[in-house]
Amino acid sequence: MLYAALSLPVVASAGTGQSLTSILQQSFGFVPPRVTGAWLYYRDAYDLANSLGFVASYWNLSSPQVGTWYYYGSAVAPDGSTYVDEGSFDAAVFVAGNDIGAFASVFVGSTWYKMITVDPNLINLPANNQEPTPADIVAEAYRFSNYYGLVPNTADCYNIASAVAAGVGASLGEYTGSLDPTQNRDDGF
Repeated sequence: MLYAALSLPVVASAGTGQSLTSILQQSFGFVPPRVTGAWLYYRDAYDLANSLGFVASYWNLSSPQVGTWYYYGSAVAPDGSTYVDEGSFDAAVFVAGNDIGAFASVFVGSTWYKMITVDPNLINLPANNQEPTPADIVAEAYRFSNYYGLVPNTADCYNIASAVAAGVGASLGEYTGSLDPTQNRDDGF
């Protein structure tokens, strides 16, 4: 089993949804062939506050929302995987939250893909499908800061970096951020 980040973020404002079909098409350009189904997963607000080894934060502290998977209009249970067959990908909808981090994922083929969400006001992919430069990423960090203002937190550095990098199309891998730097692996941009 592999772990990776989607190649592009889920572009959605908090409270808006995208179907699994749309998410896969955005990241891969198509729904991968020979995929017969997918597994949906997300962590709930309790996990973000109590079960991660740190307290995760939100971009909007006055209205915290956790990204949540829905299947045929009903929220799937958090902290457990829900199977969706290929013919029902349009019925699986991810509703974006404003949690800082990739706390939702989808298993497709042989890979768990973590999903980072970026508000549409912040997506800034380089022109002509070019690779983002360090200057693009720094400019995106300023864009995030201007959009969200001061967001106090003590342990979301990796998650903030993941969102900022994803905003310019430079997704970070699963094991590139740890509170123990000896556990970090080179990956991502």
